[in-house]
Amino acid sequence: MTRNKFAIFFALLFSMCMALYSAWSDLKEDQRVLDNVNHVESRLNDIIEINALMTQIQKERGLTAINDADPNAVVKAALTTERQETTALLRVSDKTSLIDRVHSARADTLQLVEHSDSLADDVFNRYSTIIAELLRASESLIFETGDPELKNLLIIYHLLANAQESTGRLRAKIATALASGKLTAENLRDIIALDAIYHNLISKSATHLPPRFQSLVSDVQMKPCVRETFTVVEATANRMLPTQTLSSLAWFELSTCAIEDLNQLGQRHLQTLQSQIVSAKNSAENTRLRHLFFWSGGLATLLFMLSIILKRSKALALKHKLLENYQEAIDYSTIVSKTDKKGMITYVNQDFCDISGYAPEELLHRSHNIVRHPDVPKAFFKSLWDDLHKGKKWRGVIKNLKKDGSTYWVDASISPLYDEKGALIEYIAIRRDVTDLFLLNQEIKETQRELIYRMGEAVESRSKESGHHIQRVAHYSRLLAEIAGLSSEECEIILASSTMHDIGKISISDEILLKAEALTPAEWSVMKTHAEIGYRILEGSEHPLLKIAATVAYEHHEHFDGNGYPRGLKGEAISIYGRIVAIADVFDALVTERTYKEAWPLEAIVAYFKEQSGKQFDPNLIDHFLNHLDRFLEIQNNFKDQDIKNV
Repeated sequence: MTRNKFAIFFALLFSMCMALYSAWSDLKEDQRVLDNVNHVESRLNDIIEINALMTQIQKERGLTAINDADPNAVVKAALTTERQETTALLRVSDKTSLIDRVHSARADTLQLVEHSDSLADDVFNRYSTIIAELLRASESLIFETGDPELKNLLIIYHLLANAQESTGRLRAKIATALASGKLTAENLRDIIALDAIYHNLISKSATHLPPRFQSLVSDVQMKPCVRETFTVVEATANRMLPTQTLSSLAWFELSTCAIEDLNQLGQRHLQTLQSQIVSAKNSAENTRLRHLFFWSGGLATLLFMLSIILKRSKALALKHKLLENYQEAIDYSTIVSKTDKKGMITYVNQDFCDISGYAPEELLHRSHNIVRHPDVPKAFFKSLWDDLHKGKKWRGVIKNLKKDGSTYWVDASISPLYDEKGALIEYIAIRRDVTDLFLLNQEIKETQRELIYRMGEAVESRSKESGHHIQRVAHYSRLLAEIAGLSSEECEIILASSTMHDIGKISISDEILLKAEALTPAEWSVMKTHAEIGYRILEGSEHPLLKIAATVAYEHHEHFDGNGYPRGLKGEAISIYGRIVAIADVFDALVTERTYKEAWPLEAIVAYFKEQSGKQFDPNLIDHFLNHLDRFLEIQNNFKDQDIKNV
C-alpha cells in the first residue's frame, strides 16, 4: 500500500469516527425523547387497566347492595356473573403489588358478604375502599408523568373517572333504598353529598378540557340515560324515592347506562391522549430513523471506499484461507477423490485409502475401476460418465470392492470443477460410507421375510398341510413371476408374500379345518371366509411386501372366469400376484400326497390345468407354467416332504 493510500485510509477513518460520534449523539437524544413518550404511554395503559377494574368492581358493589336489600334469583345471577368477570380481570393483570392488595381486600369483602349478620354499609364501605385504592393508584401514575401538557390531560381523565365513581356510589345507595323500600337519613345525606361531588367533578372536567371538547360534557349530560339517572337522584335527594315506578334492578341498569355514557366521554378524551402520544412517538421514531439512515448511508459509503483500498490483498488471502478450510473440512468428514478430465485419479484422502484398503500410491494415476465391484455393470459407469461429460452433477449409491475382496457401499456425489474461464479442470467425488446402513437394511428385509415365512408355516402346520408346502408355493410363485416378466424386486416380494396366502385359516375352528371327510355346505361357507380374514389381518400396512401379502390372501381363490371367491373377481380385475399364487397353490396341492389324498399323476395335472385355462386360471400364465413345467417339478423335487404321513 502506497503513502497516498495510507493518507486516504486514515482520512476516511477519521471521517468515519466523526460521523459515528455525531450519529451517536443524535440517536441518544432521539432515544431519550422516545423513552419519555413510551413512559407516558405505559402510564396511560396502566391507568386504563386500573379504571377498567374499578368500573367492574363498581358494578359488583351495586349488585351486592341490591342483593343485600332485596335478594332474588335475577339479581343473584347477575351478581354471580359480575363477580366472575371481576375475578377474570384480576387474573390477567400484571400489576402484582396493587392486584394482590385488591384481591386480598375483595376476598375479605366477599367473606363478609357470606355472613348473614354482616351489615350492608360495612360491605359497601369495603368495596368503596377498594375503589378508592384504585383511584389513588391511578392518581399516582398521573403525577409520575413528566410532560406538563399530557399530565393535564391525564388529570381530566382522572376527574371523569372520579365522576364515574360518584355515579357508581349513587347507583349503589339508591339501589339499596329501592330494594328495601326505605330511605334512611344516612343514605339521604350520602346521596346529596355524592350528587354535589359529581356535579363539581363534571364542572372541573369541562373547565379544563380543550375548547373543542367542552361541548362534549354538555352533550353527555343531555343523554337520556344520564338525564333520567340524575332526575331520579334529584327526586331521591328531595325525599321522593320512586319505589312504585322503578325497581332496584331497573335502576341499576339505568344508572349503569349513565356510567357507560360517562365512560364514553372519558374514552373520547382518551383517544385525544392516545393520538397525541402516537403522534409524538411517530415523530421521535421518524427522527431516529432519519438519523439512522443518514448514519447507515454515510458509514456504508465510507466502508465501501475503505473496502476498495483493501479489497485485492484481503480478498485473495481470504479466498486462499477459505479454500484451505473447505478442503480440510471435506477431507476430515468425507471420503474424497479427484480425477483429471480422463478419469485418472489425481488425489485421494486418507478415508478413501482406509475404506478401500489401498495405499495412495496404488490408487494415483489409475481409474476408479480398481474398486469397481463385478456386480455393477459397465453400462452403469458409462451412463455416469456421459452425464459428467455433459456438465451435469451425479449422485447415487455405488457398490465397491475392497483390496481384500470384501464389499462396501458409498453414497457418492460427483461434480465437475471449472476455472474462471469456464474450462473443465477436474472432477471431484465426495462419498459417505453407507455400508452399515445397507447391510442393516438387508438384515431387516431378511428378518421380515423370515417372520412372515414363520407365520405362514405356523398356519400351514395347524391345518396339517405338508411341511414344505409354503416353501414350494413361494418358489413356484417366484419362478412363474420371473417367466411372466415381473421385475426382480416384484419376484422377491412375491416369494415372501405368498407364504401368507392362507393366514386367514388361523381363525377357522379345528372342527372344520381338520375335518377328514368332506365339508358340509355350511362348513364350506365358513372355510371360504379365510380369504377375507387373511386380507383383514394384513391390510392397512404401507409396506409393499405386506400390501401384496394382503392382496394374495384375498385373491388366490378368485377364478379367471369370475366364479371364485370371496368377491367373484374376473380376469385382470384379479391382481397378477393373486393369479400367480392361485396356480402355485393348486399345483402343489395336486402334485403332493396328503393324509386325505394321493398325489395326482403328472398327466392328470397337466390335463386339469389345460382344462381350467381361461376358467379357473389366467390362460397366459398357464401357458408359461406348462412350457416350463420341468422347472416347477425341479422345485417340487428339491423341497420334498420327508414323512408325509406325520405332517
